[in-house]
Amino acid sequence: MRTAILAIALAWVTTPCPGAQLEFIGEPAIKIDISNGVSSSTSIEPLEARQYRAIVIREGDQYFWASRGKVPMIRVESGDYVTYVAATGEGYIRTLSPAARETFDRLSAESQAKEFTYTEHLVHQLGSTTFFGR
Repeated sequence: MRTAILAIALAWVTTPCPGAQLEFIGEPAIKIDISNGVSSSTSIEPLEARQYRAIVIREGDQYFWASRGKVPMIRVESGDYVTYVAATGEGYIRTLSPAARETFDRLSAESQAKEFTYTEHLVHQLGSTTFFGR
């Protein structure tokens, strides 16, 4: 039952609205939580990573954090990175720029496996959660 509910929720979250285009999707490999000055790091298994996907969609010239309740985002491109910042201050997603992604894609599979291509940072209360993934 829990699996069925998760599958339905995942389908809802990952299905963009009509007219929306998928701008970014990433699955995390590591989760870092910080609360009250104490941090913990957790590896995320590939099957579990789907429930933590970072998804940004674009509707016209507007961007939304689809995996976090469709929060409006501001896209900023600088150097090798594109950062999508939540307009609410809840966090951001930073990924490789198109040019940096082309360079990454030319790396060997072994080299790619050692690198992350995005980070998602969420601010909550007096702590934060950060995901690193591809």
